[in-house]
Amino acid sequence: MVGVEVYSWLYIENHYKPNHKAHCTKICGNTGSGKRFVGAVHSRFTLCVIVWRFKFVKDIPLLRIVYTAILFVVLAAHCKASDINALLEATKQNINQYYVLSESIPNITTSLDNTELQHALANATSEQEIGNILTAHLEGFDKHFTVQPIPTANTKEKATFPKEPWFTKLDRKNAGLRHVEIKQGNIGYIEFWGFANLNNNTQQKFNNVMQLLSDVDGLIIDLRENGGGSGEMVSWLISYFVKGRVHTNSFYTRYTDVSNDFYTEKNIDGGKLESVPLYILVGQNTFSAAEEFAYNLKHMGRATIIGEPSKGGANPWRWFPLTDNMRIGIPATRAINPITQTNWEGKGVIPNVEVNEQDALEKAYEISLKTVLENTESAYQKQDIENALSELRLDK
Repeated sequence: MVGVEVYSWLYIENHYKPNHKAHCTKICGNTGSGKRFVGAVHSRFTLCVIVWRFKFVKDIPLLRIVYTAILFVVLAAHCKASDINALLEATKQNINQYYVLSESIPNITTSLDNTELQHALANATSEQEIGNILTAHLEGFDKHFTVQPIPTANTKEKATFPKEPWFTKLDRKNAGLRHVEIKQGNIGYIEFWGFANLNNNTQQKFNNVMQLLSDVDGLIIDLRENGGGSGEMVSWLISYFVKGRVHTNSFYTRYTDVSNDFYTEKNIDGGKLESVPLYILVGQNTFSAAEEFAYNLKHMGRATIIGEPSKGGANPWRWFPLTDNMRIGIPATRAINPITQTNWEGKGVIPNVEVNEQDALEKAYEISLKTVLENTESAYQKQDIENALSELRLDK
């Protein structure tokens, strides 16, 4: 007969290195009592140790091999279940402590007990897959939630590169600027895919762009593929389109009970466009800070929003550790617009003119041309605009 005893306890990988023989003596009491230490297996968070008791078959090598294999399969499953439970409990604790929308917390934490979710996590084959599954689940409550392995030096050495940090990528790629143009009819167009951190380099790039566009008669800002970024950059960029110092937004953090207000700059370099008709394109990939930019200018009455409702993420997030190896991005702060006293969370920015986002640029260009045509007294400009409108009609 073979008796089996399984032991497990939380194992902090970088703080405690197991000594198999010492562990056996510790948990068995007397290694000479017929108990044999078989081995130890630790996964991400849990160390499991297995010990068996040989009676009649202890000297049969084949059975020892078979039983050892079976026991280690059982052991691995036991360890993984412990890992998942520990991860989910840590997730609940962090959400309880840091998530900004306290009224939503009970529904979120209860949902983590879902058996289908736990089954999916148990079948995951990597920490990255576990992070992806948890992220997809939590995004159903707030699109700023994210779970992932903590990057390490070893991560960087892998053949598959980890995802490049958002602001690092923006700094490397021209502050997100992708397209600047003055279209026929003197209509400006800017397309950029993120709001970079506000620094001298970023400011200089956008100052140059705004200087180039300072004499346009209409401006289209394309945020359809803009994934967001810096809230400070949002307020600074709005400074080009409003007069004086304007309160753009406030951000409240629940766990610190602190609110921070953001304002435009009264004086700014580059060309001011305080009265130029402004059109902002949004779509299903417009997210976070890009939504704030569009939302603020819409409710100031300063811009016409064109396209489809945006993604709907208004709560800025930050990282919190879950375990030694995993971390969670929790929306810890809530945006509060000074005009609406609310935000776009879960709803997105609703366009003034709703069209398929693929047609949004053409629609904005058409509206801007017609607006200029109604207000210009220049026969030459009227001719330019009529030609541009004729080309648009031919393209349809």
